[in-house]
Amino acid sequence: GLNSFLFAEKCGSKLCLSIYKKFSLSCKKIAFNVNFPANPQKQYPDCIKITPIGRRYASNFAINLHIKSENSYMAKIDSVTKNSSSAPEDDYSSCLAGYITVSPISMHIIEESVFKELKKVQF
Repeated sequence: GLNSFLFAEKCGSKLCLSIYKKFSLSCKKIAFNVNFPANPQKQYPDCIKITPIGRRYASNFAINLHIKSENSYMAKIDSVTKNSSSAPEDDYSSCLAGYITVSPISMHIIEESVFKELKKVQF
């Protein structure tokens, strides 16, 4: 497979710029939840999936942080247990399947009205 750190470094700025170009002038301020997979399966931009955020009653993720130097660290984020409330196409399941997931959110609820516009972004 692809090296997950190099993969995220290579596509992260392109992804952010694409979203910024599409939504920066919007009157409605939207936040985006972006998850990078530990085991990417496809090249950019085919690796991007617009997904809803899975419903979770409690966090089931763990982070293992290794400090390499003053300005560099490595973190491995992993699932502690299976997420029993995930749907087949949510961010959790899609990220485990090797996709970068992008989900529009607001402070109160998942921002479903932005899905159509987000799917039109040229990554």
